[in-house]
Amino acid sequence: MKINKLYISILAVVSFVASGCSDFLAVDPTNERALRGYEDVKIMFSRYMFDQYERILPNHGLANANYRLYTSDMLMMFEAYADNLDPEKSWDIYTDRWNNLVPNNREVYYANKFLYNDFNTPQHIWNEYYRQVGFLNTYIDAMADFDDCTLEQRHQLVGELKMHRAFYLFKLYQYFSQYNSEENGIPIYLHTGDEVVGIEMPRKTHTEVYEILMDDLLDVKEMLDETDPRNSFNVMYDRRSLHNLLAQVYWFKAESPAQESSDYQKALESALIASEGIEVITPRNYTEYTEKMGGRLNGYPHPFIISSNSSAAIAPVFGARSGRPTGMSFVEEFYSSVESNDIRWRFLLRNSGPIGNPPVVNHTTWPSTHFMYQKYGSYYLFEIENAYLMLAECQYRLGNEAAALEIINNFREWRELAEITVTGDDLLAEIISERRKEFAGIKDYRWLDMKRYGVSFERSIKVFDTYEEPYTVTIEPNSYQFALPIPLRELQENPHISQNPGWVNIIW
Repeated sequence: MKINKLYISILAVVSFVASGCSDFLAVDPTNERALRGYEDVKIMFSRYMFDQYERILPNHGLANANYRLYTSDMLMMFEAYADNLDPEKSWDIYTDRWNNLVPNNREVYYANKFLYNDFNTPQHIWNEYYRQVGFLNTYIDAMADFDDCTLEQRHQLVGELKMHRAFYLFKLYQYFSQYNSEENGIPIYLHTGDEVVGIEMPRKTHTEVYEILMDDLLDVKEMLDETDPRNSFNVMYDRRSLHNLLAQVYWFKAESPAQESSDYQKALESALIASEGIEVITPRNYTEYTEKMGGRLNGYPHPFIISSNSSAAIAPVFGARSGRPTGMSFVEEFYSSVESNDIRWRFLLRNSGPIGNPPVVNHTTWPSTHFMYQKYGSYYLFEIENAYLMLAECQYRLGNEAAALEIINNFREWRELAEITVTGDDLLAEIISERRKEFAGIKDYRWLDMKRYGVSFERSIKVFDTYEEPYTVTIEPNSYQFALPIPLRELQENPHISQNPGWVNIIW
């Protein structure tokens, strides 16, 4: 009974609906002191793990987990904010009366997505991810005071806690920091207890953010050097996951204001470990690729599903489970880059459809399995292909073009494509192109790549009959659209932070 009361008490602190990030991070110290030792922390965190990675057998028969912190709304926003799709070509179909996904105000809904006017989804990310950080701070601080467990138990629990915290902080940094401004990282506070009184929450610099991330991740590395994960408990605390995240952090840092000359070498070393065995794990044909995207490929690490309802099903990206509309057009430039014998061709593209000639329409249920009425968005915490393609870029950046080309040709072989011979800027362009094809419609990949590589494009859509001219948005390197808007509540409650410049809520 005491544990149940404690559980309710802690969750009451971290589960309020909306507030500033300082409130999420500053957990009442009386609740921290209520934890009596290792077993209490383990029980409480196990409940957290169950909630975030719910062990269920969804209706579609996948024996995997339901990941709640990456939502279908996030998937839709990040793909709308990227440059893969051509919404103008599909506009009339997506706003017609057959689109059951958005029965009312369809045109407003899609205009907000494709014209960079979505303020609700960034608010969800900010609130939920800072909530997780505050929750994790409580338990990391508590474990520093307890000595009633073995070293193995401590490593498995604290290592898991620190991996989660680094993961959420890194995503917040990627989403809300201004990539070209050293001073404009994100607010971070890592502790709970009496010292939270009077806390100030200004932005950390990019350099400070990376120092915090590396402190946690290198602590976990030392733990893993001594203690293996416990399969029945750990999710992120394992060697492959750690090095996949480390590679991402160094790789993203290498082009940031905090860059150091050693970043690509360190990213390479971690990417090598994270991509071990990829030749056996990655899909080698269309059937395996579809199985992977549906979370059913045996041996592929960390499958989860994105869920928006109790049956763990979500609508096709920008579509409806009823089958109408039947797909969103890709931009011609991206469509043309996909070779017809690529195993991803059939997965990405349809040979017929109401729009597009030539057929530049993505599949009805993209980016998941080919079931018209059942769409299950696959989510992998750490894709092995990302580690391998980061490895290719690291080799290129370090001057090892032959090694980079070998990696790309290996990858092309696994996608049933012929070898290529390219050098210099053309090789880097090929690496970026492979990333785009491999991760189209998956999580936040393309939007973050655009932010990191400085991609430019223009989108023009004729919206609403009351507007005589198309509404045009021009995206350039370091445009404001690459740093999501900070929620209004945060700006009101935190005097030490200002809005990412450029964001104005358009009222259609």
